[in-house]
Amino acid sequence: MAAVIVGRPGMGKTTFAGAALDAARARGFTVYAGRGHGAGLPSLVATRLAGDMQIGEAAGAEPTALIRAIGQRVHSLVRAERPIALCFEDIHGYHPTDLALVQELALWSPPESTLLLLTSEAGVPGSEQLLAEIENVRGLHRLELGPLTVAEATDLIAETAPFGAVTRRFVRDALELTSGEPLRLIDLLRVIHELPAAMRDQIVSGSRTLQALPLPSEMARARARVYDRLDGERCDLVRALATWGAPGTAEALAYLLEVPMDAAEATAIQLEADGVIRSFDAGGRIAFALADPLAGLALATGIPALERRRMHARAAAFLDLHDGTVGENPTLAARHYLSAMMPLDRRRTDVVLAAARRLIDRSRFATAGELLEALLSRLAGEHVPPDLYVLLAETLARSGSWQDARRMLDRVGGGEVTALLRSARDLVALGRETQALSLYRSMLADESIDAVSRIDAGIDGAWTQHMVGHPQESERSAREAAELAEIIERPDLVASARMTLSAKHLMGAHSTRALMEARIAARSAWRSRNPATVARATSVVGNAIADVRPLNRGLRWLERAHREAEACEDYPTLSGIAVRLATAYLETGKWRAAEQMAASAMHVDASLHRIRSLRRSRAVMSLLHALQGVTDPLDSRLDDTFVGNERFGGPAITIPDLVARFEHQLLTGALEHASVTIEKAHAVLVDTAGWDRSLVLDVLPRMHLVYARLGDDERLRGTLDEFEALGERVEGLRVTEPLLLHGRSRLRAAAGSWHLAHDLAERAAERFHALDYRWRGALARLDAGDYAASA
Repeated sequence: MAAVIVGRPGMGKTTFAGAALDAARARGFTVYAGRGHGAGLPSLVATRLAGDMQIGEAAGAEPTALIRAIGQRVHSLVRAERPIALCFEDIHGYHPTDLALVQELALWSPPESTLLLLTSEAGVPGSEQLLAEIENVRGLHRLELGPLTVAEATDLIAETAPFGAVTRRFVRDALELTSGEPLRLIDLLRVIHELPAAMRDQIVSGSRTLQALPLPSEMARARARVYDRLDGERCDLVRALATWGAPGTAEALAYLLEVPMDAAEATAIQLEADGVIRSFDAGGRIAFALADPLAGLALATGIPALERRRMHARAAAFLDLHDGTVGENPTLAARHYLSAMMPLDRRRTDVVLAAARRLIDRSRFATAGELLEALLSRLAGEHVPPDLYVLLAETLARSGSWQDARRMLDRVGGGEVTALLRSARDLVALGRETQALSLYRSMLADESIDAVSRIDAGIDGAWTQHMVGHPQESERSAREAAELAEIIERPDLVASARMTLSAKHLMGAHSTRALMEARIAARSAWRSRNPATVARATSVVGNAIADVRPLNRGLRWLERAHREAEACEDYPTLSGIAVRLATAYLETGKWRAAEQMAASAMHVDASLHRIRSLRRSRAVMSLLHALQGVTDPLDSRLDDTFVGNERFGGPAITIPDLVARFEHQLLTGALEHASVTIEKAHAVLVDTAGWDRSLVLDVLPRMHLVYARLGDDERLRGTLDEFEALGERVEGLRVTEPLLLHGRSRLRAAAGSWHLAHDLAERAAERFHALDYRWRGALARLDAGDYAASA
């Protein structure tokens, strides 16, 4: 048998070949490896191989004699019935003498008892001719190692680095920086693993881009060494491209180097022929990029400071000619303006602020924060636009620096609407909803604020009002915001207001109305052509459909929304959708998918310091563990941040936490503690109007369960009466009926009416399965079996 592993450097050919040889050795093969590694010296491989085979005449022997002696040794081993594995690495760099050795062994060694394993780069004439001859004579298995796919890179990251869940965009960024080469990716992961924990979390979540990765000096020198052979114009162009920091056109590179464009193009063509750079079409123009982006990043860090600043200044001047809008990289112009140490006029300042806003929209909070801090430092307190402080406050809050964020907002001064909105949102994030509501009301009472700010305050205020139990006031605020958004023709804001109305109706168990508002929101979102708004609207439609139709229909919408949010890098939205998907997967019995979604949401919430959302995503993960009979340290930490403030975040956050604790107490047999916990959840929902859906789905069924196990017939009957009364107010939440049937079966079982209890439980199971609630259906069928056994 003969096989060749083909791929460019860094693809793992040596690692793959080593694993194959280990497997051969374990099966009794005698293994010999020819080691030349492209040295190109005459007879180097043959001499080393002869030495390994302990051929006495190896030293100083003529090449033909060496080849003859090695061939004789191979044939003698074969005659002794000892299978042999011969490995020759990097044959594309072999001297013709050593290629002759490989040819001799490949063509004349018996294929049934000899394994020949080769590694090579593709397209090298001498080695390709040899491979063709081997294939013609004895057959050749060819394995091409190409760049890693996203799935392969995700698996490699999971095996190599203990980062926990990583975002898909981090995987994509890492693949782009390492050109998809496994060994480079592993080196990159080692660098990231050695970073401080906070920076590491920012990178693997994608909050900080890999372009700002601090490379260790030894690694930077080793990576940049691939450019040591370049000189003159070729070296200058590569340094210019590394400093530019993105794919660059010949026009841009010529401007940086202060040479004619024809000269820059000619040099780029030479470098592309040597494999140093690559070219591609960029909107009808040819752009160039470094073939090894990681080496380019290393090269850029090693350029002397004065030369680097001069090139940044040239880049900034070039961007000034194009209004700072060249390319799709949002940080390109901002980075050059700040690195060039040029005076920052209002136009350049606006370019940096616009770049920061775009990064924030894509949840790149850490990178945006670095830009804004550099801008603030450069402005030195003179003519600082208020938006800079507001944007910086948001990035600081997303990094967990709440006090610094507060100080930034204090520097804006009173009356600035954007600062008031940011302050209110931070108050909500910290669990101070009442104070936030006061701010929202003061903004809405101010007749002088602009329409967009009024709409934003109305939408945010509406959801906060619903969180604290004022559903009528919430609906009024959201409708006023939607009407004003229609007047000023802002479909994105219309969609946001309608989404708030839909969520309010959904939580109130008015699912039909929720679906109607969700569809209006979706139409407005599609008109807005804003991908993040479309993703949120799609998820709202999915939530409503999941209540009024079989669950799997809503699940498909939610999965689509998750893909859309990931594509536009709206990670706060992605986290919320992932939590909803986790609970939906739980109901449909897809436990592994549910855990993956919960882990993803936890990772995003932790890295972006979304402490309200983190409590919810941790609770969902803990719930999944409990339902699978597993208790771990995560579950004991559930309430560590919220001791003394159990109602932090309102029912949307509190109820999942209490439900998870209930299930763990039930798991350990602590029924009395479990009843106290679920009664706390019940009290929260009774005290907070507008959250009937949580009563129906999460709380009352668990109260039925624990009272039935405790044998407390009176409380069981009381909660069932409450459920029946609540069921008359529910609108469109189809799972209410089987939940009620299941509750009635428990009451009949408590009274000893086993046959009736069995029939009710079976009917509940059938209805659950028809609605895709397979987990609840399984529980109902389990109860039906117990009742049948007791009859």
